Amino acid sequence: MKKVMVLGVSGAFGSAVAQELKTQGYQVSAMVRDTSKQNIKGIHYQQGDAAISSDVEAACQGQDIVVFAINPPKYDWKNKSLAYLQHVLDAAKTHHFTLIFPGNVYAFDPQMNANVDERSPQHARSFLGDIRMQMEQAIEKDAHNGVQSVILRMGDFISPNQQSSWLPTLLKNKGSKFQLSTPGNTKIKHSWAYTKDAAHIIATLIPHLAALPKFNVFHMRGYALSFSDLARVIQKSTGKTVRLTNMPWWPFKLLKPFSPLFTGLLSMRYLWQEELTMSDGKLRDLLAEKMPNTPIETALKDSALI
Repeated sequence: MKKVMVLGVSGAFGSAVAQELKTQGYQVSAMVRDTSKQNIKGIHYQQGDAAISSDVEAACQGQDIVVFAINPPKYDWKNKSLAYLQHVLDAAKTHHFTLIFPGNVYAFDPQMNANVDERSPQHARSFLGDIRMQMEQAIEKDAHNGVQSVILRMGDFISPNQQSSWLPTLLKNKGSKFQLSTPGNTKIKHSWAYTKDAAHIIATLIPHLAALPKFNVFHMRGYALSFSDLARVIQKSTGKTVRLTNMPWWPFKLLKPFSPLFTGLLSMRYLWQEELTMSDGKLRDLLAEKMPNTPIETALKDSALI
């Protein structure tokens, strides 16, 4: 039985992967700062802080796979994310586990390519995109030194764990109708990823690890849907009218000086105004009929959004 350590188990991706792998019979552990918050039955929780290298070292010892799904406290990616990742990479050199890393589209420029695959050049237009590029480059560098890694790049999350998702903030059930606030162009396609499908992909990739090269990047297409598309899906599924409204950005600007979260959100605003979708041919070729394909209506219902 393979042993898996999840770092960041409280987040949308980390919790979905932990639950899926536990269901499939893996021995799953999670490192958390507060062990009193144990939300997934059947996994082992141990106390530790990703900011402390010795804690990470202890958590990773004896593991076959480590999932890096950490969101730094207060969303301070600029000052903490690379250091956290380096602690895990250092542990990987000692303990020889496979690293699984959730990527995203932040390092891509829609003006260069509106539909990206694993070979598309990256060009960051924000500090968050630059951080993501640096993180992936660090992973690739250590893969050349023998650390096996899998990066699964995805769009914005649709998840039962709603804290890491835009949609619970944008979509509101008003009783007889829904209100969908739109942060950008309502007609352009946007990439969305249902976290249960992402977790299923990870679980399905694990048996292939021995045959894969040390460094692996896969794209998950997920759902390429505009806000107009989402409104039609919701109306058809629920029978309720969906009212589209413009999301104001001025509160983000006011709060920017006080929060790294709002600084980051503002820096990524262009992704709501320019189309960027993902091609997943490489992943489909590998997984074939095992590729998950949950209908968008099911994902929205499971996430308690409709």
